[in-house]
Amino acid sequence: MNGLLQVLRGLGPTRLGLIALVTAGLFAFFAFLISRVSTPPMALLFGNLNLQEASSISSKLDSMKVPYRVGGNGTQILVPENRVLKLRLDLAHDGLPSGGTIGYEIFDHTSELGTTRFIENIDRLRALEGELARTIDAIQGVAGARVNLVLPERQIFVHNQEKPSASILLKMQGMQRLGSAQVAAVENLVAAAVPGLTPSRVVIVDNRGQLLSQLSQGGDALVSGRLLEQRLAIERRLKYRIQSLLERSLGLGNVRAEVSVALDRNRVTVNQEIFDPNGQVARSTQTTTKDQSTSNPTTASVSVANNLPTSASKSRSGHSVASDKQETETTNYEISKTLRDDVSTPGAISRLSVAVLVNDVETTGPKGKITYKPRSAAELRQISELVKSAIGYDAKRGDQVQVVAMRFAANAAGVSAAPPAFELFGLGKADLMRLAETGMIAIVGLLVLLLVVRPMVLRTLALAPAMAGAAPAGAPQLTAALTPPALAAPPGGAEQLIPQADGGDAQTDAMIDIARVEGQVRASSVKKIGEIVDRHPEQAVTIVRSWLSQGTEGR
Repeated sequence: MNGLLQVLRGLGPTRLGLIALVTAGLFAFFAFLISRVSTPPMALLFGNLNLQEASSISSKLDSMKVPYRVGGNGTQILVPENRVLKLRLDLAHDGLPSGGTIGYEIFDHTSELGTTRFIENIDRLRALEGELARTIDAIQGVAGARVNLVLPERQIFVHNQEKPSASILLKMQGMQRLGSAQVAAVENLVAAAVPGLTPSRVVIVDNRGQLLSQLSQGGDALVSGRLLEQRLAIERRLKYRIQSLLERSLGLGNVRAEVSVALDRNRVTVNQEIFDPNGQVARSTQTTTKDQSTSNPTTASVSVANNLPTSASKSRSGHSVASDKQETETTNYEISKTLRDDVSTPGAISRLSVAVLVNDVETTGPKGKITYKPRSAAELRQISELVKSAIGYDAKRGDQVQVVAMRFAANAAGVSAAPPAFELFGLGKADLMRLAETGMIAIVGLLVLLLVVRPMVLRTLALAPAMAGAAPAGAPQLTAALTPPALAAPPGGAEQLIPQADGGDAQTDAMIDIARVEGQVRASSVKKIGEIVDRHPEQAVTIVRSWLSQGTEGR
């Protein structure tokens, strides 16, 4: 124990401070290595969070005493990988993340006391807007949505009530955009959720400031954009149909197809009213018969005899009758009439042009040599017929189909299938990265032990003997020269300094001579010590300190 204390005293405060600083740094470094190795890997819990959601989730994790790390400028929260699924379930039970909006849960903690009708209406509006925003967020390609509703209050004795309206701001993921069908779906979705709201009163804007609600209304200014989307969709569909049909027999990656579609951009409206004279049909027949008879009396001569009751002339008097008969028949005929309204909207296919490139027949020889054989004309005609049937070929429309067989380049016959996941000895990419990180940390720790700790320990052990009073390595003359004078022995030995009983004069002369020689030796020793101290000042200071420590312990 005394030796260790002597070593520490001999080092001095400067060296002790440096050694303490290096030791603390080593402890901190190895503590970091141990914590790094023992800490489980972190995985993404939630991403694309706003600051409000991130704050709510972090507060919940703090209450659950779960370690986490915030990244992505506050938009990402990472937790231990083995607890990701469990934490997602626990946070979902508490309604986190909420998408940054408030839904109908706003009524969960509402106090009935002190609540006015105005506050109830505001809470209902906020809840409806939040629920609609959450629903729109579920659409693929939408990163976030904000919905603003205007619901006019119903007033009594007002004939023309104001209609509700809605404005929606969509934040898209990356460079994605919504098509006209998706925009129309959002409009109808919001209109169906709000009483009295029509799709025409819904305005949709994306995060780039582009108005999307006109896409579903089909304005003349946006016809070209819609036709372009429709043409690209038709081309992709026909291309996939051709390649999937031919690859079943020709092999995967041996077919390339390109389709060009020409669409009719004209809008035509035709109104026709056609009468067919040969298509007469008797609709109704009306017959009218009229009979008319007229009676004219005959007058005899006037006399008394004729006026007597028994007169014979009275019996001879009479009337003349005239009859008239008329018959009218009216027949109504219905002529067949055709009313025809033809409306042709832009987007009809006016022409198809298809180019199909097939690879030559690949054969492998007995020695593994690959050769290519051109396809026959009959096989190409058969492929052409298959393509025509697949695309709905119409010669009257001017469709064209061209099938050519050529040898594909070595690096062009790519397979559309997804590459298999990288694995090595049953370990995935994430496991291999974890092992590589652990190996690098172990290598760094080993280098610190070899390059920092080992030289420092060896240096301390080498200086220990000198600090305890031994001669430093490489300086034996300095140790001998710095020996205390009281401990130095005369050249003739210690027994020569002892006075003898006989021969006192001779002994006195001898002692005088010895004292003279000893003084000369001391002078030369002091000079030599000065020279050695000038050459080795640090070692001299170390030896003097050891003497001082020995003198203190002797007392």
